[in-house]
Amino acid sequence: MRLPDDEKFDTPYTDDMKEDVKYHRAIDILVSKASKDKDPLSRKHALYLLSMTGELQFVDIFTNSLHDPEKAVRSQAAQSLVQIGTPVFEKVVILLTDSDWRVRYRAAEILGMMKNRDAVKPLIQALTDEKDHVRYMAAKGLWLVKDPEALAPLRNSLTDENVYVRTMVKRAIAAIDE
Repeated sequence: MRLPDDEKFDTPYTDDMKEDVKYHRAIDILVSKASKDKDPLSRKHALYLLSMTGELQFVDIFTNSLHDPEKAVRSQAAQSLVQIGTPVFEKVVILLTDSDWRVRYRAAEILGMMKNRDAVKPLIQALTDEKDHVRYMAAKGLWLVKDPEALAPLRNSLTDENVYVRTMVKRAIAAIDE
């Protein structure tokens, strides 16, 4: 895309306007890379660079990337959402009901890393998820938030069938009881 020639317009482009056009072109490229590139490393790095803008307009790209087949891309998408924080809280809570356990896992991870006390109830609910990975991350999230409200539900999870979930539950209880 070329900038219009200055002589064709009453107001010539200033350097700031040219930089703005370049910025928007770069953002368009990153959005495309994050969403469609065949290379997972390109998708991951594009997500990282988009998160550096701090703009909320990319939240849907980050949440959609939680469905990416590549673990590193999902991880970067989660980090990007954590970086945004409170404005995405409700969207992340909704992801705890996604049909894909990997998305539920990342949602529990994000909520824990946000350390928002409002995450306690959704994370407690996630302690009963059908997938052990999600239950593990819910316990880890509760460990990070450290809210005493989680103690009773965590104690109920001490008998979880998965040894890793039980271990994380014990850590969470110990951290909250400190």
